[in-house]
Amino acid sequence: MHRRVELLLLSAGWGANHFASLLLVYRARLAFSPTELGLLFGAYAVGLVPGLLLSGRTSDRRGRRAVVLPAAVVAIAASLLLAFGSHGFGVLLAGRFGYGLAMGSVMSPGSVWVTELSSTESGPRRATLALSAGFGLGPLVTAVIADLAPLPMVLPYVVHVAVMTYALARARGVPETSRSAEVTAHRLTGHDVRVLAELLPIAPWAFALPTITLAILPGIMRSHVERPVLYTGFVIATTLLAAVAVQPLTKRLGARGDRVGLTIGAGGIVLAAVTAKIGSPALVFAVAVLVGSGYGLVMTTGLREVQQRVSAGARGTAVGIYYVLTYVGFALPFVHATGAKSVGEVVMLGFTAVAAVGSLVLRSAVATPRRRGRTVFRVLRYAAALVVIGLLGMIADGWHAFGKWVDRHYDNPEPLQNDFWMALSGARSARADVSPRIPVPVVVMDPRLLATPPPSGLRVSWLGHSTMIVEIDGHRVLTDPVWASRIGPFEWAGPRPWFEPPIALEELRDVDVVVISHDHYDHLDHRTIERMRDWNTKFVVPQGVGAHLLYFGIASSKIVELAWWEHVAIGDLTITSTPARHAAGRAAIDDDSKLWSGFALVGPQHRVYYSGDTGLFRAMHDIGARLGPFDLTMIEVGQYDPAWPDWHIGPEQAVLAHQWVGGRVMLPVHWGKIPLAYHGWTEPIERAVAAAAERGVTLVAPRPGQSFEPASPPAVERWWPTIPWKTGAQAPIRSSHTE
Repeated sequence: MHRRVELLLLSAGWGANHFASLLLVYRARLAFSPTELGLLFGAYAVGLVPGLLLSGRTSDRRGRRAVVLPAAVVAIAASLLLAFGSHGFGVLLAGRFGYGLAMGSVMSPGSVWVTELSSTESGPRRATLALSAGFGLGPLVTAVIADLAPLPMVLPYVVHVAVMTYALARARGVPETSRSAEVTAHRLTGHDVRVLAELLPIAPWAFALPTITLAILPGIMRSHVERPVLYTGFVIATTLLAAVAVQPLTKRLGARGDRVGLTIGAGGIVLAAVTAKIGSPALVFAVAVLVGSGYGLVMTTGLREVQQRVSAGARGTAVGIYYVLTYVGFALPFVHATGAKSVGEVVMLGFTAVAAVGSLVLRSAVATPRRRGRTVFRVLRYAAALVVIGLLGMIADGWHAFGKWVDRHYDNPEPLQNDFWMALSGARSARADVSPRIPVPVVVMDPRLLATPPPSGLRVSWLGHSTMIVEIDGHRVLTDPVWASRIGPFEWAGPRPWFEPPIALEELRDVDVVVISHDHYDHLDHRTIERMRDWNTKFVVPQGVGAHLLYFGIASSKIVELAWWEHVAIGDLTITSTPARHAAGRAAIDDDSKLWSGFALVGPQHRVYYSGDTGLFRAMHDIGARLGPFDLTMIEVGQYDPAWPDWHIGPEQAVLAHQWVGGRVMLPVHWGKIPLAYHGWTEPIERAVAAAAERGVTLVAPRPGQSFEPASPPAVERWWPTIPWKTGAQAPIRSSHTE
């Protein structure tokens, strides 16, 4: 019989949590703000509190069945009301409040009902398993429906009503538990209150932990994933499946389970802050494993403590109060959204982690002493296994993109200085216009242009970021080719370019050489390289990067690796690898195991310098002295920040570098396609134009896809919108050991 009540709990949990998968739908279709979405999330908890408190006490007096079944009917009615949510915010608010009221009235006495139908030992675990299954299954099914089926704001509720109605019909045959009929209801004793007081510091984290992946991180990652609704459903399902997976550990842990759970959960919050900072949708699944495990341990341990230690006559009331304490955690998304307006998402997650640690310390201080043992070590072992499983699942899709590891290490011409905390806090001041709000004007290249040699002997087509077609003295060179819809190892996640490539990769004709400056994802894209496997061309790369190309299917006979100052002749074109001040690596295990470089292209009549990614460094004078002067320099000007001034040269120093290497015409690159820093998207070119004018440098600023000949450089045309930007004086970028 207890399974029928568990099915009803599962159905109720389904309806309580499937709303999380619809948050992005409401945000996109009804233009709700994060604060409004937080209020909708919180309205459920506001209705839940009286439901939990009133139903617990009432079920102690009149029985569990007499409360749970009518409450299930109210839940069905509230779900039907939510199906009409497109009519306005007020309808959704009322529906969420109503469902919260019904959910509390099912959840509290329903959990006790399951316990009394089974046993005090297994009952709390069964109740948590049923609720967690519903909490996870509902969002997943709803995400699939909302993403793939029509009527995404209606059909999910229709499906839930059908499930809930079936579960209610099954539960009608379950008798009232004899135990509750034999015990006289009474008020909480002093002992009962002390039990609840011991659980108070940690109880809110039972639901605060999963809201990290139910409500907060999906919103942060919505612009990084292809199908945000479906993605959110899988994240939520992962969270709740982790909660189910840790249930066998709760019996071994005993009363320490909630503290171990919050420890794991706090680690998940810290990882969430890191995830938000680097913008990795894949890493969210690792966060889901940690916070889901924490939720499962905290919830079950607390529920068992209440049902084992509180007197039977007040058990329903005490369970209701405990659930109220847990649901306080559902206020976290609203608190987070409010605070993030002032300090940013990452900092707010950091504050949340600190609060979790403080609660853990307080709970440990008030906990009733228990016999010590090796339980914690067992839990950490299982937790580590869960984390490994989550990480393996996270990287499975992108493993091939990580490339080949090489056991080497390279050093910079000047040491790199980074300010990690400045980089972390910089997210607070990220410009709202990091990405364009209107389409970027692109010149669609005519492939026939490439069939006509440039009259001057040198022509360059900028395709955005660091991808250029350089036609020099009868040779065609392609730099850092990236034709991907996402930047990074995954097909479904990562920064999305602001425009389609100006020319299809298959329309490029007779490329003689592909040069790749280093192996970061915005310069070496495995999907693009794999499409070049059959090209009859040479790939000139820094030392170690050839291992990636071999791994991606390029024949070794086509690959030329160069150390700094080494060169290779392709016909009468000499390509020399030049020093750069940057780094390399596609995963943590291969940090700086491959070289990074710029390139000098020297033909019989013309010379071109490409900086690659670099900070300013003194040896640039040597590049100019040994290989210059250059008819054209292609120097990066974007993705800089005061926190990493040695990694990416600022616009003003880029103009200075152009002069150091002996350039005549400068093409600013590494901007205008993807967001990798906090500055506004037009700021790099604005500052480069201003610095060039101040220093008397000839600068070109073509649209993506536009071709030009340095012999007759076109005047700067301001094709980008006029938006506020910080000058070099307001936000200077100065590489260390240089100025």
